[in-house]
Amino acid sequence: MTSVNDCWTDHQLIPYMMAIDIISQLRFQGRKPRCRMNTQALQDPIKQNCFQVTLKDHLLLAFPDNIEEHWTKLETSIIAACEQTTGYQTKKHQDWFDENDSEIEGIIDKKRKAFQIWQR
Repeated sequence: MTSVNDCWTDHQLIPYMMAIDIISQLRFQGRKPRCRMNTQALQDPIKQNCFQVTLKDHLLLAFPDNIEEHWTKLETSIIAACEQTTGYQTKKHQDWFDENDSEIEGIIDKKRKAFQIWQR
């Protein structure tokens, strides 16, 4: 017969100190979230042509020799052309309940009738 020490050596708990840090949710303070450009508007050939013309007008300006200044100038000209022609995206939420109100009411009535029959 084995002793108690030999039998339970593999099953002893290992003490462990665990530090749990609860991270608070980050909040935007004073900053607006970036808006997205309406790139779907470029599917229209008229808008696409207008965007190309506006972008060419903005890019005709002379660019500086410094690469950082050159990049910022290019970036601002592209953003300005997008703002003028396409604009920003707007959020569109579907109001699904009002459109399907009669269908949903019919389904709910069937459910109520089935439940009443089951209770009887």
